[in-house]
Amino acid sequence: REQLTTFWDAAHEAAKHIRDADGEGVNSDAVTRIATGHCDDYQNPQPAIENPPIMPNCKSQYGCLFCVHYVCHANDEEDIHKLFSLLYIVNGVINGISDTDKAKALFLMLSARVRQILHSIKVKSDIGSDLVKCASERVLKYGELTPYWENRLQRYESHGIVFVEKQEEFKL
Repeated sequence: REQLTTFWDAAHEAAKHIRDADGEGVNSDAVTRIATGHCDDYQNPQPAIENPPIMPNCKSQYGCLFCVHYVCHANDEEDIHKLFSLLYIVNGVINGISDTDKAKALFLMLSARVRQILHSIKVKSDIGSDLVKCASERVLKYGELTPYWENRLQRYESHGIVFVEKQEEFKL
């Protein structure tokens, strides 16, 4: 119950950070591009929720999704591609680790968090929905990850951490 409460608190907080790139209050000069989207106060990590499953630290892109400074632009194809690339890696790690491993629980929560963000983008607008569909196809059908996540995938595969099998469309 505590883990689910923490997760849903984090998911609701993430939904607050999904904006249109040209929307009110968004200054493109004030955000830093990161592997999972953007950050509006880079090198100043602060948890978005109490006791997040992964602490934000600006050195691990996984923690960014649990940081109050994380920003995802709902009409930015690159941000959505980054999230699908991350989701591809996370699912590969989940498939490659043992069922009893504590890491699996963390990666399942991370996967659910990414899915929640993508779902929020999908329902926000027709443009967001189209971008989510295109990015899903780009990653799942053609295997095109962003350079950052492609490098991470190769590193994980070389260490035998990731088991990547054909991933079907992600349920959002």
